[in-house]
Amino acid sequence: MDDLTILNEVHKGVCMGKDSIAMLSEKTTDDKFKDELTYQYNRYEETEKRVNRQFEKVGKIPDDTPMGEKVMGWTGIHFNTMKDKSNSRAF
Repeated sequence: MDDLTILNEVHKGVCMGKDSIAMLSEKTTDDKFKDELTYQYNRYEETEKRVNRQFEKVGKIPDDTPMGEKVMGWTGIHFNTMKDKSNSRAF
């Protein structure tokens, strides 16, 4: 596996993480949990910036996350939060 492939996979993971955190943040009313989600979101953004700098160094653009993967992630979050709105598993 080459470095560009690894960077692409990290980038996709970071984007999925940010999207998931954003969705969860909209669904929670627990301020402490929202603060933790914001912290984690910011960490993902820092990682995304580092990955993007590596792409810039080699003159490449990261691949987009396939729509099917995004939909599966969104569906999982919506389904799981419909079943259980508590954040008991998060801490």
